Amino acid sequence: MLDALNALSRRIRLFVSRAVISFVDDTRTVQYLQAKINALETVGDIPRYVEYGLSSNPPLGSEALIVF
Repeated sequence: MLDALNALSRRIRLFVSRAVISFVDDTRTVQYLQAKINALETVGDIPRYVEYGLSSNPPLGSEALIVF
């Protein structure tokens, strides 16, 4: 039972990750971000959905939560 709970806990922790924004592409219909998750992993083409009618870019170097 403990092994199953540990495995479930590990999967939940891998579901959401903290990252640092390194690039914002605002030329398409939805903003796309590039974010650095750790020293070895950078993820690109992450869509960023914002409220309708607002237009802004997150500053480079700001922190974000990424849901996989």
